[in-house]
Amino acid sequence: MLYPYPKYNDETDAKVHVHAFLKTWQANHLSQRLSEAYANKSKNAEFGLSLDGQSANWYSQHEVGELESFKQLTTKFIRLFHRQVPKRELMSQFYVAYQEDHETVPQFIIRFQNFQHQLMRPLSKEDLKETFLSTLHKPL
Repeated sequence: MLYPYPKYNDETDAKVHVHAFLKTWQANHLSQRLSEAYANKSKNAEFGLSLDGQSANWYSQHEVGELESFKQLTTKFIRLFHRQVPKRELMSQFYVAYQEDHETVPQFIIRFQNFQHQLMRPLSKEDLKETFLSTLHKPL
């Protein structure tokens, strides 16, 4: 099963988006045992699928192979698009996130973990469990 990449928009933190992309990319390619060189090319190519708006335009202006490594690509991306999201906004996004109708449970888990990763203050395991279970559209 392929998981869709989270879309970057100007409302999210660019560093967190890179982390979310990598989590999804790893889930999509876990069983393939790609060489480091091929994995790098795959990440570079598929990163464009996670971009929208201005960042997608920026990405499309690069020639194939212009950015040699994924690290080089993400360093440029973060430098150009990084936005520090206020803590209060992150907390409210975390607590109002729900599993969407089109999302499978594994897709929602990835998105939920990405929200969790953005939080500056780690939540207790009890809070995480309770919040996660209450946000599922279709309970387990």
